[in-house]
Amino acid sequence: MAKQNKKAQIAIVAQHNNLVRSDLAFSTLEAKVFTRLLETIPRDAEQLGQVSLKISDVLGAGTSGKHYKLLHEAIKSLDSRRINLLKVDAGPYDYDSCALFDSMEMKVGQNLIRGEWRKKIQPYLIQLKKGFTLGGLHILLNLKSG
Repeated sequence: MAKQNKKAQIAIVAQHNNLVRSDLAFSTLEAKVFTRLLETIPRDAEQLGQVSLKISDVLGAGTSGKHYKLLHEAIKSLDSRRINLLKVDAGPYDYDSCALFDSMEMKVGQNLIRGEWRKKIQPYLIQLKKGFTLGGLHILLNLKSG
């Protein structure tokens, strides 16, 4: 019975396959923040909006100024990140790109990272009916590449 409870507590995140195939090339810290933000999306969400998480959930305890600086750079990078949303069968000159977030902020004194998902990214993160990939949060957080 304990195994079932342990399985039920495993956090799963989902992304549309087009997003998974997109060349995101995250740094390790960017990937960790992005994956943690994915985790906060409710399974039954009908629309995306503001999302937040604790800085300590990303950096852990005993954080130094150097760590905050690295996280600051990762947040800035996520805020400016654009992704290619082209379908697999797109033509050689087709182009479809968008930002992940409308806004991102980090407030160290409040232990807070907050962002607002870009509306165009919504079909790739929620209400996924087919063509999606599930991943265990623990496994995703331990990958070397985003």
